[in-house]
Amino acid sequence: MIDAALIPNPIPGIPTVPLGRPLNFQSGPTQFTGAHFLTILPTVRGLLAQQIGDPNNADLSVRNIEVFKQGSGLLAKDFVTPYSTHFNVGIQREVFPDIVLSADFVLRRSVHQNTSGIDFNRWNSAGGPVIPACVGQQVLDLRARCSTGPIEVQLSAGRSRYTGLLLKLDRRWSRQFQFSLAYALSSSVGLNGIRNNNSWFDSYGPTSADRRHSLTVSGIVDLPWSLRFSTISTFMSKPPFRAQLFGLDLNGDGTINDVLPRTAWNELNRGLGKDDLREAIDAFNTSSAGQRTPTGQVIPRVPVPTDFELGDRFFSMDVRLGKIIRLRERYELNVFAEAFNLLNVANLTGYGVNLLEGSAFGRPTGRTTQVFGSGGPRAFQLAAKFSF
Repeated sequence: MIDAALIPNPIPGIPTVPLGRPLNFQSGPTQFTGAHFLTILPTVRGLLAQQIGDPNNADLSVRNIEVFKQGSGLLAKDFVTPYSTHFNVGIQREVFPDIVLSADFVLRRSVHQNTSGIDFNRWNSAGGPVIPACVGQQVLDLRARCSTGPIEVQLSAGRSRYTGLLLKLDRRWSRQFQFSLAYALSSSVGLNGIRNNNSWFDSYGPTSADRRHSLTVSGIVDLPWSLRFSTISTFMSKPPFRAQLFGLDLNGDGTINDVLPRTAWNELNRGLGKDDLREAIDAFNTSSAGQRTPTGQVIPRVPVPTDFELGDRFFSMDVRLGKIIRLRERYELNVFAEAFNLLNVANLTGYGVNLLEGSAFGRPTGRTTQVFGSGGPRAFQLAAKFSF
């Protein structure tokens, strides 16, 4: 992988991208298009092969980072395998004949998780890279202690924690029916990647898998004429949400797509709501709009969204009606019809998080799943099962 900072623009006459400008664009779109790139790609490959040599070279006396003076996918010296500890304690009691109530507390803590790449060189930061940028022919000098781009290192410093209170009311099979109600009050927090090079744990908070409330109801009942009806319904509350400013680096740390000030990563729906978001936008427009970031970007005014949602709940009801036909003592034919997501609840997902794209913020782009099955578009199927 070669950073575009090593490739000067060879095409004259492109507005905003003069001849010789490195093709490394950090502040937004330019008029250098994908079509332009495809026209120069064969020439660029040829020049790089002349400068760097055989890409399949296995001589480890010279490492890639000495040649390219940048890197990604590097592992820290103390990188270790992640592990987790689990703790579960519960009680169970029969409250009525055939009906048992149970309550469990669950704790699962994971440590030494992969942080993904962290730019130790802070190449795009306002203060400049830690290792000075190469000048002139230093790019091709193996002895030159300079850099041409980010040096991304993966650490085993991430951690996460799941806690939950699990309640279950279970009626065992008797008198031709059974049912189960299961409810979970839970919290899932962890490191959501490195979003701030000045404070690596700035994004520590609710994860995308965090669903505060979850309820599942299921049951089976035998009906006359050897019919059997069964159902399962699942409900989950909204996931956490965030509001970002795509393309902006507000603190000059070298990372972009910062979250809106006065909010934190995935804090919406977890302590902050719509009114809090509007107040944060008003405060940002008053204090920051029109100024410049530490890297020189002009801070635009953030439009206040009018018609938006901070995610969607999940609900699906699946049912089955079947008939058992006993052919002989050891042979059985089960014919049944099933309906998935019987009420055809949309279960929307893919909500836009970029506040600077007002028409898409807080609006869905799809459903939880588009395939056949629970939670997807309403679907029916007929089936038969032969047992012997």
